[in-house]
Amino acid sequence: MIQKFNWTVFCILVGFTLSAANLFQDGERVVFLGDSITSQGAGAYISYLATLYHSRCPGKTVRLYCAGIPGNTAAGGLARLERDVICRKPDRVFVWFGANDLNYTLYAQGNPKLSQKQVERMEKCRGNLTQIYDRLKAAGIKVVAVTPTPFHYFHGEKNNMNEAGLAKLSEFIRKDAAERGMECIDLYQAMTETLKRQPDIVTYGKDKIHPNALGQLMIAYFFLKQMNFDGMISNVRIDAAKAKVIQAQQAKIENLQKTKNGIKFTYVPTRLPFYFTNKMHEQIDRMVPFTKDMNSEILHATGLEPGKYQLKNGRTVLGTFTAEELSRGINLASLQTPSFQIARKIAKTSSAVGRTQGKLRNIAQGDYLIGYNRIPENLAERDKAIDAIAKKYNSKYHYTVAKSYKENVRNKDRLEKEMETGMDQLGKECAPKPFELVLERVEK
Repeated sequence: MIQKFNWTVFCILVGFTLSAANLFQDGERVVFLGDSITSQGAGAYISYLATLYHSRCPGKTVRLYCAGIPGNTAAGGLARLERDVICRKPDRVFVWFGANDLNYTLYAQGNPKLSQKQVERMEKCRGNLTQIYDRLKAAGIKVVAVTPTPFHYFHGEKNNMNEAGLAKLSEFIRKDAAERGMECIDLYQAMTETLKRQPDIVTYGKDKIHPNALGQLMIAYFFLKQMNFDGMISNVRIDAAKAKVIQAQQAKIENLQKTKNGIKFTYVPTRLPFYFTNKMHEQIDRMVPFTKDMNSEILHATGLEPGKYQLKNGRTVLGTFTAEELSRGINLASLQTPSFQIARKIAKTSSAVGRTQGKLRNIAQGDYLIGYNRIPENLAERDKAIDAIAKKYNSKYHYTVAKSYKENVRNKDRLEKEMETGMDQLGKECAPKPFELVLERVEK
């Protein structure tokens, strides 16, 4: 049974406002600067953000660029700021570092009092974050400070990096953002409270550091919730007995007629539902009220004779419901309506953009590992350079990075074009279309 979730109380508990940052604007160029969680986000939370935004804002287009590199720190982000971020000419940059900066191995003993090394790492991170903020501001780019996500240590582990390290860093980020008048997304408090409530639901990988697909959808949810995103798809109320529309929010009802066994009408949506691309996403309502806040397309039909009714689109039966269920309201977003089919196409395009961004991030990671001042122009020499890096680290991971790099770097121009084309396509595909719905009694 899904627990009821009081978002207002939750916000008070975790200490952030309902609107900590402005929602994306039509035509806005946005870069997410961070480490491995951001890098993974190219095909996850960043992709989910793009999908949700476009499905609720048809006709508009935003460009959400990933600038994450695995293992990176704020110092690394500062070093690649011009080459990897400012070159994109963004209007806004979400800056998200912390976990690698603090070095979780320094917290393995679980001592609540910070050691000298821990303090030094903390101060270094703060200093580098400050420089990133200053550099972006000097370039005329708006900054959104993002607190780090917690590690999933909520089963009594001795490691206390969350409280001793990440909590303190998050407090600095929130306070610094407030003093500078910057926007701020507080993932740390939101995620911590959520994970504490449901510690047994698998939202992270085995390393307890990187969120899985469910955790990444949670991240997207908290981003949008704190950006005051209007996630409602529609809310429609029909008096079937009188063939009258009582309410129609974000949708229109046309040609409403009584039939021998029910009603029929043309449903004209202005927004589209969210298509879940991963089985893990089915657990999301156990963590946060995602369906209520981000995927609610409610149809109420009152005044129907008692019995069971089929909801149909043409010859397709979308579902069977009792008159009582229809009176309470059913969620069209969970049914395979024509809008659902468009949403699936949007998700497919968004996922393709994410995969392309992932390949481009592999190139960025390889360049960073080689060193910006040492990147050979000749591709054969570049192959040797990345192979030398892989040999130096001598790990399966780095050999895989090198192999992908040698392939992707030869297709960089094509990948850039594919990414931009996909982002344009997202805006064009998000076009809701009218369709007919029939409610027909099939059983008394």
